[in-house]
Amino acid sequence: MTTAKNKNHVALANKALPSEIYPEGHELERHIDQSTYGLPSSTMPLGFHIHPLWRSYRFSIARTKNLSTADKARVWEIFEDNMKNLYENSSWGWKPATKRKEIFHSQSRFILVHLLGAGSSTPSLVAYAIFRFDHEENMEDEMEEVLYCYEVHVSRDVQRSGLGKELFRDMEAIARKWGMKKVMLTTFTNNTQARSFYEKIGFSIDPTSPSAICEWRKNNTSASNNNTSEEEQDGEGEDEEFDYEIYSKVIQ
Repeated sequence: MTTAKNKNHVALANKALPSEIYPEGHELERHIDQSTYGLPSSTMPLGFHIHPLWRSYRFSIARTKNLSTADKARVWEIFEDNMKNLYENSSWGWKPATKRKEIFHSQSRFILVHLLGAGSSTPSLVAYAIFRFDHEENMEDEMEEVLYCYEVHVSRDVQRSGLGKELFRDMEAIARKWGMKKVMLTTFTNNTQARSFYEKIGFSIDPTSPSAICEWRKNNTSASNNNTSEEEQDGEGEDEEFDYEIYSKVIQ
């Protein structure tokens, strides 16, 4: 049975991208000065960041069904290179089949970044972001429309080149155009490098993140502990450990 809620979810997930920002199938070329990581997004229209010519990249967007065989293989190669060890060292474990299904879900949107002029006639995929339009429940039990970033990856040979910031600027612009409340993402707790990057670009731990919920419970149960027996209090207040955190950035 299709409920109104499910209909709303399908409609949101299948939103077309705003054509003036990122026409699907349309390619935008940017020149990024890797010494400065580029100019602030407010200085030039999205899609036309022209910086001193160090390296040129082609930005394009596609759904899973539109990915070429080569790009699909490269998406997985970069993901595995960047993330396999983190998954193996987590309680989630490394489950390639499950992860492939999530990455190449029919509702996934890909922002693809190809390096141009690198001595090959075929531009090489060096970075990408994967996102979906979704509903997330907040701490007030309300459903919010969000752009959920499932993955952002940059190939090791072009990391620290500003591509990650460019990808997040694009996702934020898309979320803002559609009136999304937030951009959200999930990251491993022990991925300190990624967490530091997210915080530098304005993300913070979301109230629905495990650590935030744990802290909220502690604060809201402390008042009642005065009326609780020692047996009932036993074990309360101990720090819990979590493999992941949820980060978000409110879209103004």
